[in-house]
Order: sequence, then C-alpha cells, then structure tokens
Amino acid sequence: MTNLTLEASNCSSCIQDGYHLLLPIIQLASLKVHPILSDCSEIANLEILQLMSSMSRSRVGRILNQLTSDARHDVQTNLSTVEEAFHLSLLSPENVADTDKPHHDFKGIVTDCLCQAGVDINSQKLLRVQEQTCNWLLSCEKDQENSAPISPSDVNQMILKSLNELTACSIELFHQIGQILLMENPREISTYGTRASAIKNLTKVLSSEVELQSTKFADFILRISKNNEETVGSQLLQKQESSPEFISPIVTNIYLEASNSSTYIEDGFQLLLPVIQLALVKAHPASAGLEG
Repeated sequence: MTNLTLEASNCSSCIQDGYHLLLPIIQLASLKVHPILSDCSEIANLEILQLMSSMSRSRVGRILNQLTSDARHDVQTNLSTVEEAFHLSLLSPENVADTDKPHHDFKGIVTDCLCQAGVDINSQKLLRVQEQTCNWLLSCEKDQENSAPISPSDVNQMILKSLNELTACSIELFHQIGQILLMENPREISTYGTRASAIKNLTKVLSSEVELQSTKFADFILRISKNNEETVGSQLLQKQESSPEFISPIVTNIYLEASNSSTYIEDGFQLLLPVIQLALVKAHPASAGLEG
C-alpha cells in the first residue's frame, strides 16, 4: 500500500510539472508582441522563458515558506551558491575568442559547456548558423583577393541576418535548458553550482561570438570600402557606397545590433536563474513531498 501511495505521489508530481511547463505557452497566446517582431522566433522563446522564470521564482518562494527555519537556511545557502555562479562579470581576455584565429573551436566549446551543464541538447542549429557565417565571410575575402566587386550593403545585410539568427538560436537554447531543468530527475545538490557555472560559460561564449562576428564584418566592410575607393575604374555606385558618409552609419549600426544581441543573450541567461534554483529546491531532501 505504501508503494502505491509513493507511486501516486510521483505521478501527481510529474503531472504538476508538466502543467507548469505548459502554462507559460498558454499564457503566451494572450500576449501582444510588437508587429515588427511578431515573426521573430527569438521573441516567442524569450517570452516563454520570461514566464517560466517568473513562475519558477514564485514556486521557490512558496516551497521555502513551507520549510522549517533550519531547513530554509540550509536550502537558501545552496541557492546563494547558484546565484553567485550566475553573476556575469566583464569578459576577460581568456573568455573572448581570439579574432586572429578565424577557425576557433566554437563547436567544441559549446559542446563542452552543455556537457558540463548536464543537459542533453541538440545544438546543431546554432553551430550551423555560426559555421555558415564564417564560411560566407571567408568566401567574401577570397572574392576580394580576386578583385571581385563586393557591396558593403550586401555584407551589412548578411551580418545583421547572422546576428539575428545567432541570437534566436541562443535564446532557443536557453529555453530548452530551462525545460530540461524543470523536467529532469533530481541531481546531487552539490552539482547545481557547477551546472550554473557551465551555463554562465556558455553565455560568455555566445556573447563573445557576437562580438567576434560583428568586429570581423565591420573590419571587412572598412577594407572593401577602402579598396573600392582606390580601385581605378570602379563604378559610380561602388564609389558612393565606399564614401565615409555611407560606411560610417553601417559600421555603427553593426556594433549597435551586436550590443542588442548580447543584451538579449545575457537577459535570457539571467532568466534561467530561478529555473535552476527551483530544480535545486525540488532536489533538496528538506523539500521532499512539498508542492509549490
């Protein structure tokens, strides 16, 4: 009879966890997104992540209120460890990919971070976007070496598209991490600090990639504009697109969009804090049998 009661309790817990995962999606249907952004997948993932984060924060608070004073102190100590791991400090040189290494191991670093975070996620979409962007730039550089005409406007459109896709994939990745954290079986309490640090490292890698790509493309635009200006017989349109009045706003906009992308990525990361804290609370022996 005791086993039946335990199994019933486990089933009830799984059903409630499934409900809490579905509720943000249901609530999202009632949200109004700006028309310009309504077709961007990263907006939908970010909105769901925001709702998931808010609900997780509330559940953590409700569970803590049900604990004894000593148990609450013990759980809060563990939560503080995870929170400290989520502090994003300024990127130090060792955290940023070397711009002199065009073939840095982005795939290896991302895969390693996900492995250390203990989440089994297919990151091929993110890796494909990054690889396509790198290959496109290499192709453009070869064209330049062969004196083929290259439009700064075309390069600008490509980097803006790439930044948007990289951001979308990053937010989608955080959304998937959040889902896994809420649905997985409890882990050892001591592992959650390490997992939080791994997710932070992943965020740093993604932000660094945004900075790296924007810098490479901005530098390339400056190079081709100078080359077009110096080339004898360049067409009038090429001359116009190579003028400082035309190039300066493009370069400024690239860095602005890169800054916006980094902000989106870092915001998505911070939204995972209550989610991993809820996973920790649910795994803690003191909260066994408690519902949030």
